Amino acid sequence: MALPSYRDLLTAVASGDLATLRRVAASPDVGDRLQLVLQPELPEPIIEEICELESSALAAMISPTAPDGHAALAIAEVDAAAHSLVLCIALARLPAATPEGLAALAGDTHKEVRAAVAAHPAAERDVLWDLLRGGPGEVWLALAENPALPGDFAARLVDGKWEYEDAIDYTPAVRERLARNPSTPPSVLASLAIKARACDEDLTALAANPNTPDSTLEALACGADRFVAAAATEELTVRWRSSA
Repeated sequence: MALPSYRDLLTAVASGDLATLRRVAASPDVGDRLQLVLQPELPEPIIEEICELESSALAAMISPTAPDGHAALAIAEVDAAAHSLVLCIALARLPAATPEGLAALAGDTHKEVRAAVAAHPAAERDVLWDLLRGGPGEVWLALAENPALPGDFAARLVDGKWEYEDAIDYTPAVRERLARNPSTPPSVLASLAIKARACDEDLTALAANPNTPDSTLEALACGADRFVAAAATEELTVRWRSSA
């Protein structure tokens, strides 16, 4: 049976279709497995199954005799590296991951692993600080989503991230994820509103965040962008009704 398309994979994750997700987890193609393990909102049983499958594959590669020939050895090394990458990402995404385990994974050479650690609520402050200081844009995106991100770290993310070497500006995406994060402090959201308005960035997510201060919502409701204004007005209306 053919594996699902990327769109079908998204649908399977959203609907909790474990049978489809298990087929992808068992795919011999590392691209399929990597695509799966990087999906947000991946069900915990699938993350656990990925850990088991990748661990078993790695264990099977340990042999008392080396592969026959340089070509076979090279293939074995590539396969082992692929299984190890997917396994490390899965381990960093396990809800039950320990702070100690996350700290060990935070030094991985692959940014995908470091990003998974950066998004985990159990990652300790010093680990998050190291990731914030030296992490690439992908890691900053993950930090902005962390539900346990310290407020002073969130304040640092507001200024955004520009990758000079790759000429990529991650700032709008970092700010959007901060705006969506229900744990972002009100003071940071107010600052974010000022920065984003100055850059003409989308503030719809900010308008819908329950932590956004009333004063900030009132300013957004009077703004030029009708979609942002509508979202801010709707949130204000909900708050006024709940307090009445």
